[in-house]
Amino acid sequence: MKKLQSMILAAAIAGVVTVPLRAQDVAPAAPTIGDASSQQEQIRVRTSSLASQVEAVLDEFITNGLSTGDELQTLKQMRDTLGTLSAQQMKEVVDLLRHADQSKDDTPVAKTDLVSAETEQKQIITKLRMLLGDFQRQQSRYE
Repeated sequence: MKKLQSMILAAAIAGVVTVPLRAQDVAPAAPTIGDASSQQEQIRVRTSSLASQVEAVLDEFITNGLSTGDELQTLKQMRDTLGTLSAQQMKEVVDLLRHADQSKDDTPVAKTDLVSAETEQKQIITKLRMLLGDFQRQQSRYE
């Protein structure tokens, strides 16, 4: 379980928590929007991979007859949250950043996309922090 906790913490620290661009930065930082989109896609892929790893841990719990208890429920919540974040919300951030990059000649559209991406990312950050907090509380019960 320590390895799983480390993976989750690493994912949260890995950069899931920042959008490097703000709407006011569109004109001078237009080339950076594409870089931000690529970085966010890498984070999305890592988060999806982490959800798969949590799924594998869940399978091991069930295989070993440990299919009840708070820890199992916490892992299921973790898997579901990470899966939803990577498949939906993080994808939306990537799509918004890509659209902003493609719309950089149309500054109002690019700004709108960047503001939306930043708002969506703040929601992702909040969910990741809540997930990490829940997991840490669960782990403290066993220490």
